[in-house]
Amino acid sequence: MAEPPSDSPSLLTAVVGLLESIDLGPTRRRHPPDAAALVAGLSRCIRAVDPELSLPSPETLTQDNIREASHGVEEALKLLNCPHPLQASDIYSLEVGSVYPVARWLVNHVRIRIGVTGDEENPLWQLNGGLGAARTTFESRYSDPEEKKLMRMHILEEMQLLHEKIRAAKVDSVVCRLMLLMKLLKVLEKKELDCQSDNTAKKSDLEAKIIQLEEKISNNCDSKSLHDDLDHCISLSLEKLHLAKKELAARLRMVLSVRRQLEDVPSQSELIQYERRFSELNINIEEIHRQTRKYYATYNALLELKELMLKETSLLNSLNSQFQDAISDTAGRLKLIDSMEGILKGIKQFFWIRQHRQIVLLCRSYRKCKRGSRLIRESAIHLGRSMRQQQLVRDAVLVC
Repeated sequence: MAEPPSDSPSLLTAVVGLLESIDLGPTRRRHPPDAAALVAGLSRCIRAVDPELSLPSPETLTQDNIREASHGVEEALKLLNCPHPLQASDIYSLEVGSVYPVARWLVNHVRIRIGVTGDEENPLWQLNGGLGAARTTFESRYSDPEEKKLMRMHILEEMQLLHEKIRAAKVDSVVCRLMLLMKLLKVLEKKELDCQSDNTAKKSDLEAKIIQLEEKISNNCDSKSLHDDLDHCISLSLEKLHLAKKELAARLRMVLSVRRQLEDVPSQSELIQYERRFSELNINIEEIHRQTRKYYATYNALLELKELMLKETSLLNSLNSQFQDAISDTAGRLKLIDSMEGILKGIKQFFWIRQHRQIVLLCRSYRKCKRGSRLIRESAIHLGRSMRQQQLVRDAVLVC
C-alpha cells in the first residue's frame, strides 16, 4: 500500500480523524489539526492498547512539551513492538507519510481490543454498526479525492477486521444462515404484497357487486334478474373453486411423487444392513467355491485311479488267459517276465506319483509348523522304504 505524502494538510486532517474515529471518551478537537492533536491521538490509542504505559495526558499537551511527548510516544511504540519505525522528529515535524502506518496499526489494535472485551456477544451488530459508521464518516467528512482514497483504504481494513471478529466468534454459519433468511424474508414480503394487492382487488370487486345488488334491490328490480345475477356469481365462484382444486391436486401429486422418490432412496441403516448381507453372501460363496474345488480334485484323483485300475485289470485278465500257454516254454516265460516287469514299473510309477503328491501337500501344510521338518523327513524315509520293498518284490519275481 502506498504511503501518503507528507506535505498535504488535508492528509494530516485525515490521519487525525482516523485516530479520533474510535470512541475512547471525550476529546478536545483542534481546528486546524496540529502536532499537539497528532500526539494526543497517538497517546489515546496507546493508552487504549496498554493502559500501564506512562504517557502525558492529552489535555496537558502544549507547544512547549510537544517534543517530550513525542519521545514518550516513540518509546511506547517500541515497547508495543510496533512493526513500523517512527521517530519523535517525524511526529512534531508532521511527517504524515511515516505517521500514517503507525496510526493505522494502532487503530486496528484498539478496535480488536474493544471488539473482544466490549461487544463480543453481538458480532453481527458490530459488522452492521461498523460499516454504517464507516460509510457515514466517508460520505460526510471527506470530500477531497486524496482524503477519500486514504479513508477508503482504512474502511477496507475495518471491514476485514470485522470479518475476522465474526470468524473469531465462530458464527460464520450463523451469518450465512442469516443472509439466506434475509433473502427468503424479502421473497416472502414480496409474495405478501402481491397477495395483499390481489385480495384488495378481489375485495373491491366484491364490494362493487354488493353495491350493485343493493342498488337493484332498492330500485325494486325484478327478482328473476337478481336470481340470474346471483346464479352467475355462484357459477363463477364454483369455476374458480374447481380450478383451485385442480391446482391443489396437481401440487399434491407432485409432493407425493417427491415423497416416493425419497422413500426409494435407502437410508444409512438400510445401506449398512445391505453391506452386512452382501458380506455374508460373499463368505458363503467363497466357502461353496472352496468345497467345489475340493470335490473336483477328489473326482479327478478317483478318475485317474479308475483308469489305472482298468489297465491293470485288463493286463491281469490277459495274463490269466494266457498263463498256461506262456509257462509251457522258455519264450513264453521270458515274455511273461517282461509283462510282469511292465506291470511292476507302472505300479511303481503310480505309487511314486502318489507319494510325491503327498510330500508336496505335507510341505505346504507344515511349512510354518515347528514339526514340519521332522514330518517331511519321516515321509521321505517312508517313501524310501516303500521303494526298497518294491525293488525286493521285483528281484523275487525275477528269481522265480
